[in-house]
Amino acid sequence: MQDFTNGANIKDKTTWIYARPDLAFKPEDFNQGHGTCMLSKVTGDQYGVSKNVSPVVVKVPSIFEGGNGGQDWVDGVRKSYEDFKARLDTPPRLDPKVGAIISLSFQIPPTRLDPPAVDYFRTILRSLVSEGVLPITGSGNQANMVNVSPTLCRIDVD
Repeated sequence: MQDFTNGANIKDKTTWIYARPDLAFKPEDFNQGHGTCMLSKVTGDQYGVSKNVSPVVVKVPSIFEGGNGGQDWVDGVRKSYEDFKARLDTPPRLDPKVGAIISLSFQIPPTRLDPPAVDYFRTILRSLVSEGVLPITGSGNQANMVNVSPTLCRIDVD
């Protein structure tokens, strides 16, 4: 956790995007928890395995924080895509050959997304992949079928 907030830390290198600006939080609100711990482990100055990165964190509010569930997550992924496109087009430009990864470390139950929202989510994922972004998603923690998005938004790639 120290890699997130201390020394040459990740928090200061991170761009923060809010799926719901009306429920905006400060980066200081995220110095604890699973997501920031994982970010520190992967990109942290002291222990990280990938130190030369520019993380973009999209804060999606939980239902307890006023979020609406599924659609907020779709909006968060859309904002990730918009940010990625802007970085390709705006100096200093992101080098598309370097690559980018989007971690889709969340689960949306089917009851939280209507079919048009699932189609829109799938379209955003296709757009990300077509730009060379590698989506990473969980496959579930139990030995049973995964029936949540983004895993349900399987896309075929060439």
